[in-house]
Amino acid sequence: MVNFLNAQTKVNFITEYYPFINKAEIYITKGKFENALEMYQKAFKNSTIGFRRDYENALYCALKIDKINIALEYAKQMAVKGSKLEYFKKIKHFEKLTASNNWIDFEENYDKYYLKNINIKLRDTLIKMKERDQKYRLMEGSYRKYHKEIKEIDSLNYIGLVSLFNQYGYPTEDMIGGKHITDVIIRHYYQNNPTDTTKHIFLNDIFNNALKEGKIHNENILTIFNNIHPIIKWEKYSYYTIKKVNNLVYRINFGSTLEINKERKEIGLCSMEDVEQKLLFYYSPILYEKVENFFESSEDIYKTQPFYFWVHSYILYTPDEQYDFKQQIKTKQFIPIPNPNKK
Repeated sequence: MVNFLNAQTKVNFITEYYPFINKAEIYITKGKFENALEMYQKAFKNSTIGFRRDYENALYCALKIDKINIALEYAKQMAVKGSKLEYFKKIKHFEKLTASNNWIDFEENYDKYYLKNINIKLRDTLIKMKERDQKYRLMEGSYRKYHKEIKEIDSLNYIGLVSLFNQYGYPTEDMIGGKHITDVIIRHYYQNNPTDTTKHIFLNDIFNNALKEGKIHNENILTIFNNIHPIIKWEKYSYYTIKKVNNLVYRINFGSTLEINKERKEIGLCSMEDVEQKLLFYYSPILYEKVENFFESSEDIYKTQPFYFWVHSYILYTPDEQYDFKQQIKTKQFIPIPNPNKK
């Protein structure tokens, strides 16, 4: 049975969810899909409800070992979070599910699952806020010409977000259909108000609680904060992003691997060693030709790789090194090449 909850349970996702998800992903890199599925099941049991990306990986693991009924339950959870029926049909890795007898019943009852817990009023309000956020930013001249208008909108959106957070809590995937609508609004507020520390502290407290309660994914928090100036306590996480320079990726080292792993663990992120293993799996030699330009479109990558691993916040480099991923993919090694930006 699908457990349609209106709110996340009070479990600490940092200690009781993400560690199992990481173990599952490591098992996937080793081709141990049964073990991976066991880890996903433990994570979902602890938290009662998980993230859409994890249900999708778990679904595929279940299909790999012919656990069609389990895969179907995860498909229902994905539907609750906004995955459309057409999505399941177009992904070739789901063919074993869509070709099964179970699929007919799922398709007929799909409307019972799709966005079951959505708060339409909340979602529509956030969508309007995002449209307002983009109004002047998309115009010619953008910040240079409309800086005053943009800053006023950012402040207005902040007031709106605080009101929504107080009324509904942090918007979960179930509540707004798996869309991270709030990300850009929050990021732009921080960028245009870098010295408003009182409000920053207030928002950081909201993020801390949302992170522990599983209302926002830890990778999603990094997506927000990796794109802005280091703010208060998040500054030590701001260097976990892959940077793109002419198909090269580089890293800036702010401490030892032990220190970095300790800090990553504080918000439920896996170790750098696990990161490298996942990256090498994701961009494997088998996929090399298909994803030669993998930085151009994550969607194109996904079409060739059934598992959904977020990698943009995963890797860290030293200032004097750069790594050519194409070479790395071919050799399964991290080979340093000269830094062209070093004087």
